[in-house]
Amino acid sequence: MGRYTGKKADPFYLSANWKRLRKMALERDHYLCQRCRRRVAVVVHHIVPVKECPEKMRDLSNLESVCAMCHNLLHPEKGRAVAVRDDLPGDVRIIDLNARRKEKGT
Repeated sequence: MGRYTGKKADPFYLSANWKRLRKMALERDHYLCQRCRRRVAVVVHHIVPVKECPEKMRDLSNLESVCAMCHNLLHPEKGRAVAVRDDLPGDVRIIDLNARRKEKGT
């Protein structure tokens, strides 16, 4: 699998239209991750990718609120290997495994 190269975001994601849609999706989903149903959603994800169906880009029914970890799992091509430690009540930590590998030189 190729590593994510950090391409620039589409200008649409900086627009007032996107910000309004994003807020509507988060509020509809009560800021709850729609994948794990455990963590606060911080990302609004296109269910059907924009590349596959550009006409659904602005369709609220094609948007779901997800937490950072679930979004990373939905996009492994971006190279964010993550693990979650949530064994302590109220304690959720996302660990970037790629960063740890670089520190260890592996």
